[in-house]
Amino acid sequence: MYLYPLAKTIFQSFFSSIHNGTFVGFENFADLFFNNAFILAIKNTFVFYIVAFPLIIILPLVIALIFPGKRKIDKAVKNSIFFTLLLPTASLMTVISLMFSTGGLFSEFIAELLQLDPDKLYDSKFAFILLVTLFIYKYGGYNFLIYTAALYKIPKEYYEEAMIAGAGRFKCIFYITLPSLRPIFAAITMLSILNSYKIYREAYLIGGSYPNDSIYLIQHFISNNFINMNYNRLCSVTVTIMLVAILAIFIAWACFMYIRRTENAKK
Repeated sequence: MYLYPLAKTIFQSFFSSIHNGTFVGFENFADLFFNNAFILAIKNTFVFYIVAFPLIIILPLVIALIFPGKRKIDKAVKNSIFFTLLLPTASLMTVISLMFSTGGLFSEFIAELLQLDPDKLYDSKFAFILLVTLFIYKYGGYNFLIYTAALYKIPKEYYEEAMIAGAGRFKCIFYITLPSLRPIFAAITMLSILNSYKIYREAYLIGGSYPNDSIYLIQHFISNNFINMNYNRLCSVTVTIMLVAILAIFIAWACFMYIRRTENAKK
């Protein structure tokens, strides 16, 4: 159920058509990288990762450190963040539409702030800002939950001994908290990559199949080619993404093994 479709996709990526096509070698891949829509999708996806990933990894950690859960306000913040994990995408986008669509509650304010047309916020650079914000709001709760659990596992004796030695709060975070969370960062990075594939739903609800150029992602390219029945191109882009994913996993695994060997050498 898994291996056969995968093998079939790889096999068909070297043919001109999925039905009685001729063998064309790497011609489909060459055509793919000369396609303007694919280049735009790759560029936007890369920019999205560059902007959103540091934020979705760092911000939940900062919130987890600021609100450790000992006060009522800490519990209120945690409950509000956990709520985002349960919020359906359709409900979220309905609220977003009431806020930023034509005649929305904040459309005039955002348009004046960014010097944009209030009737075309979704078809402007604001669409990218909104998409990054939705990604962090919707899926940052997963990372916050992991950080919270990991912070509870750090022995309090470490901090007490450090403070007795004269270390301040920031030194404790830098020399105790961050090194203790180092194995967690790899898991959070992989989880964030998996959640990033789901952001297409929000991007589609913002701009449809052909949104503003700033949020035209690789998922748009795949979906549009599927609708247009460009199956040979669809096979080649699937193989390309699979190879990139394998390379990313290998790099993450190599970094994890390097960190593990370094820690074992210190011990």
